[in-house]
Amino acid sequence: MFEPRSEIHMQDPRRSDKRFLYGGAVTVTTGNEATVSFGELDLNLLPGQTVALFFERKRKFMQQAARVVEVEQTESDLIVDLELVGEAVSAEGREFYRVSTISAEITADVNEESDCVLVDVSAMGFAVIARNHYPLGFTVATTLRYAGEEHTGIVCVQSVRNLGRGLIRYGMRYLENEGTTDGLKKGLQQVSLAVEREMLRRRSWRR
Repeated sequence: MFEPRSEIHMQDPRRSDKRFLYGGAVTVTTGNEATVSFGELDLNLLPGQTVALFFERKRKFMQQAARVVEVEQTESDLIVDLELVGEAVSAEGREFYRVSTISAEITADVNEESDCVLVDVSAMGFAVIARNHYPLGFTVATTLRYAGEEHTGIVCVQSVRNLGRGLIRYGMRYLENEGTTDGLKKGLQQVSLAVEREMLRRRSWRR
Protein backbone atom coordinates (compact mmCIF):
# COMPACT_ATOMS: atom_id res chain seq x y z
CA MET A 1 0.00 0.00 0.00
CA PHE A 2 1.13 3.56 -0.68
CA GLU A 3 2.05 6.01 2.05
CA PRO A 4 0.29 9.42 2.13
CA ARG A 5 2.34 12.17 0.44
CA SER A 6 4.48 9.60 -1.36
CA GLU A 7 5.38 10.30 -4.99
CA ILE A 8 3.77 8.26 -7.74
CA HIS A 9 3.80 8.31 -11.53
CA MET A 10 1.06 7.25 -13.93
CA GLN A 11 1.44 5.91 -17.45
CA ASP A 12 -0.53 7.99 -19.95
CA PRO A 13 -3.07 5.42 -21.28
CA ARG A 14 -3.10 7.23 -24.63
CA ARG A 15 0.58 6.39 -25.19
CA SER A 16 0.92 2.60 -25.16
CA ASP A 17 4.13 2.63 -27.23
CA LYS A 18 6.35 4.38 -24.64
CA ARG A 19 6.46 5.19 -20.97
CA PHE A 20 5.28 8.78 -20.78
CA LEU A 21 4.69 9.34 -17.07
CA TYR A 22 2.73 11.98 -15.16
CA GLY A 23 3.88 12.79 -11.64
CA GLY A 24 1.51 12.96 -8.67
CA ALA A 25 1.28 12.58 -4.92
CA VAL A 26 -0.80 10.17 -2.84
CA THR A 27 -3.23 12.03 -0.58
CA VAL A 28 -5.41 9.25 0.90
CA THR A 29 -5.14 5.44 1.13
CA THR A 30 -7.87 3.04 2.27
CA GLY A 31 -7.55 -0.72 1.85
CA ASN A 32 -6.77 -1.35 -1.83
CA GLU A 33 -7.79 2.16 -2.89
CA ALA A 34 -5.72 5.32 -3.17
CA THR A 35 -6.41 8.96 -4.06
CA VAL A 36 -3.70 10.66 -6.09
CA SER A 37 -3.37 14.37 -6.90
CA PHE A 38 -1.79 15.13 -10.29
CA GLY A 39 -0.53 18.58 -11.22
CA GLU A 40 -1.05 17.77 -14.90
CA LEU A 41 -4.49 18.79 -16.16
CA ASP A 42 -4.42 17.31 -19.66
CA LEU A 43 -4.87 13.68 -18.53
CA ASN A 44 -8.06 12.37 -20.09
CA LEU A 45 -9.07 9.66 -17.62
CA LEU A 46 -12.42 7.91 -17.41
CA PRO A 47 -13.94 5.74 -14.64
CA GLY A 48 -13.30 2.05 -15.32
CA GLN A 49 -10.11 2.74 -17.25
CA THR A 50 -7.06 0.64 -16.36
CA VAL A 51 -3.74 2.45 -15.85
CA ALA A 52 -0.19 1.61 -14.80
CA LEU A 53 1.40 3.24 -11.76
CA PHE A 54 5.13 3.51 -11.09
CA PHE A 55 6.76 4.30 -7.76
CA GLU A 56 9.81 3.62 -5.60
CA ARG A 57 9.70 1.15 -2.71
CA LYS A 58 12.75 0.14 -0.70
CA ARG A 59 15.01 1.64 -3.38
CA LYS A 60 13.38 -0.43 -6.13
CA PHE A 61 11.33 0.93 -9.02
CA MET A 62 7.94 -0.81 -8.88
CA GLN A 63 4.89 -1.12 -11.14
CA GLN A 64 1.27 -1.46 -10.05
CA ALA A 65 -1.88 -1.83 -12.16
CA ALA A 66 -4.92 0.19 -11.05
CA ARG A 67 -8.47 0.94 -12.15
CA VAL A 68 -9.85 4.49 -12.24
CA VAL A 69 -12.82 4.85 -9.89
CA GLU A 70 -13.52 8.59 -9.99
CA VAL A 71 -11.94 11.72 -11.48
CA GLU A 72 -12.33 15.25 -10.09
CA GLN A 73 -11.00 18.38 -11.80
CA THR A 74 -10.06 21.32 -9.56
CA GLU A 75 -8.58 24.67 -10.54
CA SER A 76 -5.00 23.47 -10.08
CA ASP A 77 -5.02 19.66 -9.85
CA LEU A 78 -6.57 16.49 -11.17
CA ILE A 79 -7.75 14.28 -8.29
CA VAL A 80 -8.02 10.60 -9.18
CA ASP A 81 -9.48 7.81 -7.02
CA LEU A 82 -7.85 4.48 -7.91
CA GLU A 83 -8.53 0.84 -7.09
CA LEU A 84 -5.35 -1.24 -7.08
CA VAL A 85 -5.38 -4.39 -9.23
CA GLY A 86 -3.13 -7.35 -8.42
CA GLU A 87 0.20 -6.92 -6.67
CA ALA A 88 3.06 -4.50 -7.22
CA VAL A 89 5.92 -5.99 -9.28
CA SER A 90 9.42 -4.86 -10.12
CA ALA A 91 9.61 -2.51 -13.12
CA GLU A 92 13.40 -2.83 -13.33
CA GLY A 93 13.56 -6.19 -15.06
CA ARG A 94 12.35 -9.76 -15.10
CA GLU A 95 12.00 -11.52 -11.79
CA PHE A 96 11.58 -15.02 -13.21
CA TYR A 97 13.58 -16.96 -15.77
CA ARG A 98 11.71 -17.10 -19.08
CA VAL A 99 11.99 -19.98 -21.53
CA SER A 100 11.72 -19.45 -25.27
CA THR A 101 8.63 -21.13 -26.76
CA ILE A 102 9.07 -20.08 -30.39
CA SER A 103 9.71 -23.67 -31.55
CA ALA A 104 7.12 -25.23 -29.21
CA GLU A 105 4.09 -24.02 -31.21
CA ILE A 106 2.17 -22.80 -28.15
CA THR A 107 -0.74 -20.41 -28.67
CA ALA A 108 -2.94 -18.29 -26.44
CA ASP A 109 -6.21 -16.42 -26.74
CA VAL A 110 -5.82 -12.82 -25.59
CA ASN A 111 -9.10 -11.05 -24.96
CA GLU A 112 -11.08 -11.72 -28.17
CA GLU A 113 -8.03 -12.52 -30.33
CA SER A 114 -7.47 -16.25 -30.90
CA ASP A 115 -4.32 -18.30 -31.55
CA CYS A 116 -1.71 -15.67 -30.68
CA VAL A 117 1.82 -17.07 -30.84
CA LEU A 118 3.62 -17.43 -27.50
CA VAL A 119 7.31 -16.46 -27.71
CA ASP A 120 8.40 -17.12 -24.11
CA VAL A 121 6.95 -18.22 -20.77
CA SER A 122 7.83 -18.17 -17.08
CA ALA A 123 6.12 -19.24 -13.87
CA MET A 124 4.55 -15.78 -13.57
CA GLY A 125 3.94 -14.60 -17.12
CA PHE A 126 4.58 -14.87 -20.83
CA ALA A 127 5.22 -12.87 -24.00
CA VAL A 128 2.83 -13.10 -26.91
CA ILE A 129 2.52 -11.62 -30.40
CA ALA A 130 -0.88 -10.12 -31.15
CA ARG A 131 -2.56 -7.58 -33.43
CA ASN A 132 -5.02 -5.85 -31.11
CA HIS A 133 -3.86 -2.79 -29.18
CA TYR A 134 -3.71 -2.76 -25.36
CA PRO A 135 -2.14 -0.04 -23.18
CA LEU A 136 0.45 -0.69 -20.52
CA GLY A 137 -1.25 -1.80 -17.30
CA PHE A 138 -4.37 -3.06 -19.09
CA THR A 139 -5.86 -6.31 -17.77
CA VAL A 140 -7.14 -8.96 -20.19
CA ALA A 141 -8.54 -12.46 -20.04
CA THR A 142 -6.30 -15.10 -21.58
CA THR A 143 -6.36 -18.83 -22.31
CA LEU A 144 -3.04 -20.63 -22.67
CA ARG A 145 -3.00 -23.92 -24.63
CA TYR A 146 -0.37 -26.63 -24.32
CA ALA A 147 -0.33 -30.43 -24.66
CA GLY A 148 -4.09 -30.63 -25.11
CA GLU A 149 -4.86 -28.60 -21.97
CA GLU A 150 -6.24 -25.09 -21.52
CA HIS A 151 -5.35 -22.69 -18.68
CA THR A 152 -7.50 -19.59 -18.28
CA GLY A 153 -7.01 -16.47 -16.15
CA ILE A 154 -6.36 -12.73 -16.02
CA VAL A 155 -3.06 -11.08 -16.93
CA CYS A 156 -1.74 -7.52 -16.94
CA VAL A 157 0.11 -5.92 -19.85
CA GLN A 158 3.61 -5.21 -18.50
CA SER A 159 5.44 -4.26 -21.69
CA VAL A 160 4.52 -3.26 -25.25
CA ARG A 161 6.74 -3.42 -28.34
CA ASN A 162 5.60 -2.59 -31.86
CA LEU A 163 7.10 -5.13 -34.29
CA GLY A 164 5.73 -3.53 -37.45
CA ARG A 165 3.41 -5.07 -40.06
CA GLY A 166 0.52 -4.76 -37.60
CA LEU A 167 2.15 -7.06 -35.02
CA ILE A 168 2.72 -6.16 -31.37
CA ARG A 169 4.75 -8.05 -28.76
CA TYR A 170 3.21 -7.96 -25.30
CA GLY A 171 4.81 -9.00 -22.03
CA MET A 172 2.02 -10.34 -19.79
CA ARG A 173 2.08 -10.72 -16.01
CA TYR A 174 -0.18 -13.07 -14.03
CA LEU A 175 -2.30 -11.22 -11.44
CA GLU A 176 -1.87 -12.93 -8.09
CA ASN A 177 -5.06 -11.89 -6.32
CA GLU A 178 -7.58 -12.28 -9.14
CA GLY A 179 -9.92 -15.14 -8.24
CA THR A 180 -10.08 -16.45 -11.80
CA THR A 181 -6.33 -16.88 -12.26
CA ASP A 182 -5.69 -20.04 -10.20
CA GLY A 183 -5.85 -22.26 -13.27
CA LEU A 184 -3.51 -19.98 -15.18
CA LYS A 185 -0.91 -19.88 -12.40
CA LYS A 186 -0.73 -23.66 -12.31
CA GLY A 187 -0.65 -23.77 -16.10
CA LEU A 188 2.22 -21.30 -16.35
CA GLN A 189 4.28 -23.36 -13.92
CA GLN A 190 3.55 -26.60 -15.81
CA VAL A 191 4.22 -25.15 -19.25
CA SER A 192 7.46 -23.36 -18.30
CA LEU A 193 8.85 -26.51 -16.64
CA ALA A 194 7.81 -28.76 -19.53
CA VAL A 195 9.31 -26.47 -22.18
CA GLU A 196 12.53 -26.09 -20.19
CA ARG A 197 12.85 -29.86 -19.77
CA GLU A 198 12.33 -30.37 -23.49
CA MET A 199 14.92 -27.71 -24.30
CA LEU A 200 17.47 -29.36 -21.98
CA ARG A 201 16.70 -32.78 -23.46
CA ARG A 202 17.40 -31.51 -26.97
CA ARG A 203 20.66 -29.90 -25.91
CA SER A 204 21.77 -33.13 -24.22
CA TRP A 205 20.88 -35.18 -27.35
CA ARG A 206 22.93 -32.88 -29.56
CA ARG A 207 26.12 -33.34 -27.52
